[in-house]
Amino acid sequence: MECIGKADEILPDIWAAMPHAIAIAEDYSRTKIPDFWSKHDMSKREGTRLDVWGMTITPDLGEAWFDISRNYNFDYSSPTFFKDDCWNEEPVLLPELPDPYHVYVVRNRSGQLSVAIDR
Repeated sequence: MECIGKADEILPDIWAAMPHAIAIAEDYSRTKIPDFWSKHDMSKREGTRLDVWGMTITPDLGEAWFDISRNYNFDYSSPTFFKDDCWNEEPVLLPELPDPYHVYVVRNRSGQLSVAIDR
């Protein structure tokens, strides 16, 4: 029960850190898979490409690990256009993330986020 109490204490901060964890994972992945991001940056399609798939919370350490990968709500399957295609004449399909592709971001006891590992 003590462990559950500790988790309950830190859970609001962990939940609030999720958007920041996704942003850190995106920044990191831009250095690892630049071709993927360059195509997406040129496209007109809006939306986040990454999302949190899971969390591991270690209440005694005050840590949380975020498993971040593909956002399945992002539409990869239908054509879009590049921003410089003013007349929408040349539809393109955007590349998907490599499979599998995960970035693990850890939130430490003091609330700092950092990339732990990627796969």
